Amino acid sequence: TCENEMKPDALLDKDTTLSDIEKYREAPAVKFDKCIGQLEFAKAHDIKMRGHTLVWYSQTPEWLFY
Repeated sequence: TCENEMKPDALLDKDTTLSDIEKYREAPAVKFDKCIGQLEFAKAHDIKMRGHTLVWYSQTPEWLFY
């Protein structure tokens, strides 16, 4: 499991989500640019990976709730 790279504050794309509130109201935009290297390495070496919980009140950015 990647540590910070797969937590909500790293995966959630604030700028894209807030640029079109109606489009992203129920499913916020996400980006994997901070963890793509680790994901590609794991795939190339047949290593299983897990991500963090995406909805975790203490690790989710406050802007998502408003």
